[in-house]
Amino acid sequence: MATVYKGYQEEIDRFVAIKVLPPHPGQDSEFAERFQLEARTIARLQHPHILPVYDYGQEGDTLYLVVAYIEGGSLSDRIDRGPMALKTVESYLREIASALDFAHRQGVVHRDIKPDNILINTEGYTLLADFGIAKLVSSSTKLTATGGLVGTPAYMAPEQAQGGEITPAVDIYSLGVVAYEMVTGRQPYTADTPIHVMMKHVTEPVPRISSAKQDLPLALESVMLRVMAKHPEDRYATATEFVEDFSRAISGRDVTPLPLRMTDTLVMGEPSETRQFSAPGTMAANPTQAVGSPSSTNMLLIVGGVVVIALLVIAIVALVIFTVNQSNSGVASNPTAAPTRAPTEAIQAIPPATSEPSLGTATFSTATTIGDMLTLRANRMPPTAPGENYVVWLQNTDSGDVLNTGTMKINALGEGTLTYTDGEGRFLPGLFNAVAISRESTATSETPQGEIEYQGSYPIAVAAALTSILKESADGIDGSSLTQSALSEGQLGRQHANLAASSTNIGGVLTHTEHTINILLGGEEDYNGNGRGENPSRSKLGVVHFLDLIDSQMDSALESPGTTTLLESEAELIRVCVNNARLTIDQIIPVETDLLKAADMDAAAPLLSQSTLLLDVLVDGVDLDGSGQIDPFEGECSLQQIERFGVLAGVIAIQENKDQDA
Repeated sequence: MATVYKGYQEEIDRFVAIKVLPPHPGQDSEFAERFQLEARTIARLQHPHILPVYDYGQEGDTLYLVVAYIEGGSLSDRIDRGPMALKTVESYLREIASALDFAHRQGVVHRDIKPDNILINTEGYTLLADFGIAKLVSSSTKLTATGGLVGTPAYMAPEQAQGGEITPAVDIYSLGVVAYEMVTGRQPYTADTPIHVMMKHVTEPVPRISSAKQDLPLALESVMLRVMAKHPEDRYATATEFVEDFSRAISGRDVTPLPLRMTDTLVMGEPSETRQFSAPGTMAANPTQAVGSPSSTNMLLIVGGVVVIALLVIAIVALVIFTVNQSNSGVASNPTAAPTRAPTEAIQAIPPATSEPSLGTATFSTATTIGDMLTLRANRMPPTAPGENYVVWLQNTDSGDVLNTGTMKINALGEGTLTYTDGEGRFLPGLFNAVAISRESTATSETPQGEIEYQGSYPIAVAAALTSILKESADGIDGSSLTQSALSEGQLGRQHANLAASSTNIGGVLTHTEHTINILLGGEEDYNGNGRGENPSRSKLGVVHFLDLIDSQMDSALESPGTTTLLESEAELIRVCVNNARLTIDQIIPVETDLLKAADMDAAAPLLSQSTLLLDVLVDGVDLDGSGQIDPFEGECSLQQIERFGVLAGVIAIQENKDQDA
């Protein structure tokens, strides 16, 4: 059904991939509407390791997606060449895990993690593609004869094969299977037919990775047993936790102990044989694994899934359909309301518990001024009763200030969206560090009157750090943010590099070269030997100084109690851009130093070209992968992008308030 074209977008001079789904019997107007909704949501999943969606739409009865065209290949191509080095596996897993955890925090489950859906660009970075084949397909009985069993058998989690609940745990299981294949060069379960492969995922023990490849660290065995555990609750809570344990195992450090029932009795169906393990980081000689019998109902679901596989809907629709667990949008009322002081007990600040599933995600972005917009996407929340409203509140857990951002409507699937833009253009992630959702009979109260049913927060120190880095700081130039200060210095450095390039004599080149170095590094050093060191910057502090302050602020904030892997992952967007700027400065300084040695304009000319090019990269970043945008990738983003990506660090996972009856 699907055809993929390589297209050329003339107006911005780039190649794209166009995925076309022509008309077919299973397509109706409802299907087309869901496709549009879910494609639009996936297009907003902006992450360094998620394949960008540029456009989507419908021409007549034909649906299409336009995505980034990636030259390079897939992880499947790389695996075909044989087992991979453990450090390479770790590097790829870390990138994929960050993309998966990001998507999970947005309420999106991929459902078809496999090497074919992991692209590798020419720079060697991974991009996770084809999100969400299953949600759209499984919701249409016309497309899946069984009405919902979709995925790829070789990588399918047991509960997915049995038609059970789809949670982020299915992606973590599939990532474990991919890791097994990267390390060993082969899949953990093989059989003559897809149905038998699925049955093995449900009923057979996790194969020992050490039996598939010799000389592996012993601790890796327990890591693989946990990530591919038959029960979702026994697996790692996040993909990043799995990668951290993988990293510890291959470096000889202790890993997280297996859950009790996996160390004593590994339960699959009914309890059976005992499985013995030695201490974390080591492996017993011949561990055995209990095998139970799946229920007859679940086996019928597996058998019914053969129809899906026979029709190849899984592989075909994977090329076209992207999905997310969100639906109706609710627009906040009272956008200019001022914050009011609420009783501190009204909304309790809680660090998000990574072991509990997120019921939604709150993110900040920019509408008019930086950080003035809140977007909350909810999933799996029950609709309110007639006459009741879900009201979304922002709160500062330190001062107690609270802001009513409006009501959020939840549809029959438990999904909803609220968008709030602050009428005063304030920096919301710095003013507020918590989100709460209460059930209210009126939507206009200034403080919560009903129970706080859902909530989430990040440490107040993170709010303060984001304010200094992105909004304003006493350490910034004239009170501006650290990012604006670094950018201002970088732009001034570029100006003087251009002045050097436009000079008509070597004396002018040397003068402006000295200025450029002092602006970047700070100080007033005499580099051109004229007896006086000059720095035209007002601060005389340098770009590097402000980059150091940004790193220091973020490091200190992330050491606060309540910091989670979610925060650390999003803060990495700031770190990538800062580190890219540092690396570019490390390339600029040797060029400027060689310029100081140039005897004449002929000797200086090629160096001046390098200097101006590198200063452009320092300030503006560079689109290395040709995607048409500068991403928070290694080597791409720089000073200009710190603000754009930094505001995303204020992400909050929403969870059920377990203390609401207290």
